[in-house]
Amino acid sequence: MDNHFKISCMIPCYNEEECITGTVEELVKGFQKLGYPYELVVIDHASRDKTLEMLQKLQEKHSSVKVIKMSQNIGYGGIINLGLREFTKGSIIGWTCADGEVKAEDTVQLVDFLIQNTDYAAVKASRINRNQGYRKFISGKYNHLVNALFRIKTTDINGWPLFVRSEVYDGLNIGLKNWVINIEILHKLQKKNLKFKDIDCVYQGRKGGRSKVNMLTIFAFIYQVILYKIQVLISKNKE
Repeated sequence: MDNHFKISCMIPCYNEEECITGTVEELVKGFQKLGYPYELVVIDHASRDKTLEMLQKLQEKHSSVKVIKMSQNIGYGGIINLGLREFTKGSIIGWTCADGEVKAEDTVQLVDFLIQNTDYAAVKASRINRNQGYRKFISGKYNHLVNALFRIKTTDINGWPLFVRSEVYDGLNIGLKNWVINIEILHKLQKKNLKFKDIDCVYQGRKGGRSKVNMLTIFAFIYQVILYKIQVLISKNKE
């Protein structure tokens, strides 16, 4: 991997015309203040609205913005893994959300931690002030399930932004293409005794548009977690 860029921050987008301009503009400001070479790799994940049109304008305006157009949707984990393997050039790589749920300064804070703490392989957000009512209950139960199955030491298993050193990611051999790619990354980091850090980031809520997560998605999360656990057990028995 060519490490011309110090930092590669990827932003997958699907129908985010209401949010993406503000999100990218704030990230540009944040990374410029940090002062290291960087690129924002913004991937249009086969959107059906005006997301791509807005991304192209942002690319024309900012030399640090690199737009990738996907002709088909390959799943959340699929686009994360493909993007980190094929489209990023930094020595520190990772992704954040397109909808502005996490402040740009918090995203930059995570990257700065990894730059300053070379003994850590990865860093991720632990989103605070995020859940209310039944969402808090479901999120808590989901995190308990994952921790029981994998013993991953984190308070927000699906928290993003998440950043990792590129040479570390290359060695993880990530294969999942679904919603539980975070679990695979953290599980494999822990299995290799590589350090990662949770840092509290304030959850702001979407800046516009509609969430892609609903009750069916939550059930899919649970199903995919169990499938991954089975894969881990089968792989362990073959060793």
